Amino acid sequence: EDNPLNQEMIKAFFNEIDHAILIAGNGEEGVNMTDEYSPHLIFMDIHMPGMDGFAATSLIKAKHPGIPIVAISADAFNEQRIKALQSGFSDYITKPVQFYRLLQCLQQFLSMEQEKAPVEEGHLSHRDKQRLNSTLNDIIETPIYETEKLVQMVETLDDLAPLNWR
Repeated sequence: EDNPLNQEMIKAFFNEIDHAILIAGNGEEGVNMTDEYSPHLIFMDIHMPGMDGFAATSLIKAKHPGIPIVAISADAFNEQRIKALQSGFSDYITKPVQFYRLLQCLQQFLSMEQEKAPVEEGHLSHRDKQRLNSTLNDIIETPIYETEKLVQMVETLDDLAPLNWR
């Protein structure tokens, strides 16, 4: 990702979910970092100065064919998505990046299991259930760059969670 603001938003997201992340500012840096660190998953901006995401992905796939690479682009047309997938990307996310799409990719490519705590019958009041559903829907609809809003939503979820879930 070459945009410093987008870099900060992505860092904030991964800090919130307690995952380590390295950020490259261009394709060449991304290729070099992949050679040095062998990451488990790569999110690759398609449009970057110098070496773009397509060229970087081609080089990475030649050396590290098992690393999934997810394209991130403002290009929302299906033709761009198809081109990216045919070029070796494992998935395609459009900007502005949605919180739930990053989580989907993490779950899919890192074999993360969703933790599902059992809900005790009658534990949440009707009002709290409404707050929970509303907050979860808000999280799904909120772009990743709205970090302050996302933090407030996580705080709401934390308030609603029973002590044994924490």
